[in-house]
Amino acid sequence: MTEQHLHYIWKNRLFDALLFGEEQVRVLKVGRQNICDGPDFEMARVVFGGLEWCGAVEIHLRASDWVKHGHDKDPRYDSVVLHIVMEADAEVTNTKGEVLPTALIQISPTLIHRLKDMDITSDALRCTPEMAEVPEVKWHNILDRLTVDRLRGKIMALEQRTDDGSYHTLFYHTLMRYLGAHANNDAMALVAQHLPYIYLKKHANDLIPLEAMLIGQASLISDHPRDDYEARLRDEYLFYAKKFELRPVPQGIFRKLRIRPYSYPARRLAIVASLMKQEGDIMTAVSTLDFATLEALLASSPSEYWCRHYDFGHASTRLMGGVGESTVRSLLINAIIPTAYHYHTAQGHRSKALEAIEWLTTLAAEENHIVRLFARHGVIARHASDTQALIHLYNNCCTQGLCLSCPIAPEIFRALRQGEK
Repeated sequence: MTEQHLHYIWKNRLFDALLFGEEQVRVLKVGRQNICDGPDFEMARVVFGGLEWCGAVEIHLRASDWVKHGHDKDPRYDSVVLHIVMEADAEVTNTKGEVLPTALIQISPTLIHRLKDMDITSDALRCTPEMAEVPEVKWHNILDRLTVDRLRGKIMALEQRTDDGSYHTLFYHTLMRYLGAHANNDAMALVAQHLPYIYLKKHANDLIPLEAMLIGQASLISDHPRDDYEARLRDEYLFYAKKFELRPVPQGIFRKLRIRPYSYPARRLAIVASLMKQEGDIMTAVSTLDFATLEALLASSPSEYWCRHYDFGHASTRLMGGVGESTVRSLLINAIIPTAYHYHTAQGHRSKALEAIEWLTTLAAEENHIVRLFARHGVIARHASDTQALIHLYNNCCTQGLCLSCPIAPEIFRALRQGEK
């Protein structure tokens, strides 16, 4: 029995019972599985002890694995509301010293035996090998529609998260998320939620306040400055934190381990500051769909300090510029094009909105585990428009088990029916 088996059992509600002491835990929502660092499942909802709990769930074979894996010293696991185990061999705590509620999961021995004989990787697609029967032209037509759905979904998600659903705010939030160097995407997005766009807009002509607010809200400015520049930003941040009543994100949510120095979080936030200072030029290029100018602006360098430092007090042996080609492409796909689509849709410029989408077909297909998964089963992405569509399909249908809501499903049934004739 492995933790992967337990994840599968929890995700698909295959357990017989979940006991908190003698009490049966009621599971309202198992949550969304987290494939990155952090708790196994996020946004779960469970009822026990007379209360409904909403938060993360962590799953282990034994309770003592919590300490073995270092979760008791990792702030990212402070959001865990329930620790699910097969063997409660220890009482464990989070970084605040709070004892973690632990529940015993009970599973049928027959199920355990069957699972050990199965390949249940989280990447499994339920419609294989039948999906290979769908004609290529049908796939292309459906992927084209899904690309638009993904763009609209990003706009709707922004409107739900913020009071301002403008294209300016969409640009800011997507810029933050996709400059996170993958490992820190969620942390960067959280900083954006803690620092409204309007406060940056008020100081868009000066890099110092922009850097101070962004890096300060990320809790990356030390109370004991490591050099004069950090001391200056600290003073600036304290001023704006008081002026705007800012509350920073929790300390410790940003990762540096296995991240290249030029992509360290403070430096990436300084690059955000530089791009926000140039937001006027970026939006002008968005309005005219001047893609060459947009590429050049996204690749521009941060302030002089961050061209020579990868963190406060840590100078680089070589001069560093802005982000590389792959990150520029990611920002075009995930920040610029959604912003352009939102802008021209809001302005009633349907042809330009469609032109923004069409630009995705000129960009190379993205490389990620979702795209590789579909490729293994014969669905090859031609360009970035296809990869965005596949990501949308996977996240909204495949991982949710909503096969009958999937636009590919009718085509699969039609292809199978044709094969029987």
